[in-house]
Amino acid sequence: MRRGTRGSGRGDCLSPCNPAPFDNPLDFIAEEHLRERQICAQIEHIASDERPASFDVEHVLSFLDSEYGDHMRDETQELFPLLLERCEPEDDIGHVVERLNVDYAGAGKLVARVSRILRACLTRTYDLSRTDRKVLLSFVAHARRHLIVENAIVLPLARARLSGEDLAAFRLHILRRRGFVPHE
Repeated sequence: MRRGTRGSGRGDCLSPCNPAPFDNPLDFIAEEHLRERQICAQIEHIASDERPASFDVEHVLSFLDSEYGDHMRDETQELFPLLLERCEPEDDIGHVVERLNVDYAGAGKLVARVSRILRACLTRTYDLSRTDRKVLLSFVAHARRHLIVENAIVLPLARARLSGEDLAAFRLHILRRRGFVPHE
C-alpha cells in the first residue's frame, strides 16, 4: 500500500514525505528531518496551549505512529550500518552512531509516553498537567538534539562516503518500507 502524498522538492512539512521523487535517499532523510522539526514546533504549541486543537494532536500522533518508526528504521537498520562500513577511521563515526542508537532506544519509551498524553488530549475532559507538558517538551528537546547531530555529522559523512550503489540500495529499502513500488 502506498503511503504519503507529497511531491518532489520541499513542501509544507505538514504532509508525510514521499520518498519516490528523491533519487538520493539522503535528500529524503533531510526532508524528513525538516518535517520532524515542524512536528517538534507543533508539540511545543500543544504543550503551551490550554486546550490543544484536535487537528494538531491528531497530526502529531499520525507522525509518531507511522512516520517516526519508519524514519528510525531507515537510519538504524540501513544508514548507520552503511556508515560504519564505509567511513574511514579518521571519521570517528563509531561513537556517534552508538550514541544515536542509544538515543533512539530511549526515544522509543519517550514516544510511547508522548503518544499516551496526546491520545488523552483527544478526550474533551483531559487537561494537560505540568508533568505532561514537561514530557512533551522533553521529547522536543531530545528530537532536536538528535537532529542536530544527524544534520551536522551523519548526513555530510554519508554524502562523502556512501557509493552510488550504497545509495541505490538504501533508496530501495526506504521505498519498500513505505509500500512504494520502485521505478526501474
